[in-house]
Amino acid sequence: MTLERISTGIASLDALIEGGIPRGFTVLIAGNPGTGKTILTTHFLYEGLLRGEGALYVSFSESRNQFYENFNRFGMRFVDFEKDNKFAFLDFASVTKKGIGDALEEVLIVSRNIGARRVVIDSFSAILLAFDNISEARIALHVVLGKMLRSEGITNMLITEVPTGTRTIGSGMEEFVADGIIQLEHGTSDAIPATLKVIKMRATLMNREPHVLLIGEKGMIMYPKQPIKMISPTSTDRISSGVPGLDQRIGGGFLKGTATILSGAAGSGKTTFGFQFSAQGVLHGQNSMLCSLEESAGEIRVMAKSLGFDVNELEKKGLHLLSWIPENQSPDAFISALASRIEAVRPSILILDGLSTFEHLYKQEMYSITKRLVNLTERPA
Repeated sequence: MTLERISTGIASLDALIEGGIPRGFTVLIAGNPGTGKTILTTHFLYEGLLRGEGALYVSFSESRNQFYENFNRFGMRFVDFEKDNKFAFLDFASVTKKGIGDALEEVLIVSRNIGARRVVIDSFSAILLAFDNISEARIALHVVLGKMLRSEGITNMLITEVPTGTRTIGSGMEEFVADGIIQLEHGTSDAIPATLKVIKMRATLMNREPHVLLIGEKGMIMYPKQPIKMISPTSTDRISSGVPGLDQRIGGGFLKGTATILSGAAGSGKTTFGFQFSAQGVLHGQNSMLCSLEESAGEIRVMAKSLGFDVNELEKKGLHLLSWIPENQSPDAFISALASRIEAVRPSILILDGLSTFEHLYKQEMYSITKRLVNLTERPA
């Protein structure tokens, strides 16, 4: 039997879990404060609404007005769906221990009234406080939120807080009851503010690597990782290096479709070599891209003009000059952006000037970064 999978609303996350969450699953969204748990779950709900599915947000911490104000800025107009009776927001911020049973019953009633297929409960940590012992809480999670919602084809996400500095998720028991667990953690810098990792997803082949998260104008962005594969170019064609005498020493030029590292001390001419190589390709009718991690496009143009190149003419014929500041982006964000540019330009030649710049920030990851970049640029002929 094939499982029906539903999108989380974040395409790059769907790609980690075979296209989405199996319909009817209970998924725990665990993470440190401020890592984007609520934003992730609202993407999940809004995706359902856009597909014509009813959705319910149950809050034990945030008011309805706060919720709408926070997500209007991302273009998520939940109030419009509420008017059409497709979305509901339940505010249980002031619920007491005695009222938790009635609150959970209301969740089921409202879900049925609006035909909800997706439910978010924020947070399960708050529900736990309403029970005298873990056994009671486990029954509520397993029976009310699991069996009863699943029987009606409702997929739900439960948010749980993980205090900064701790590794345990919630009380420990919800890890075993939930069908899936997605964990969010604080990152190491402004370039990597948070990371996401799929810990568990039943009946699913998963990618468990941590992925970089950012919050942008339209909500959460998760950068995919360029896969590492064994690629063996088969072409025997060669491309001129653009340096007189060098082609003869290396058998007629660089093999088409391969990656070559140019290493040398500062001031030894690496950038000049790279520009000559890219310019040679353009003069032979090929699109060429030079991406610098150390100099701006303007600085490269000045350098090229000092060497006698007509840069304006080269750019008209197919030379593309780009520059990035590694300190402002994670390696995953950079590789993703570079992949988009390569897809748009389709260059035959790519010069990446200044890869060692990443080493100052990501020394332990340099091998992986280099392999991903090689896989991005190497293609079978």
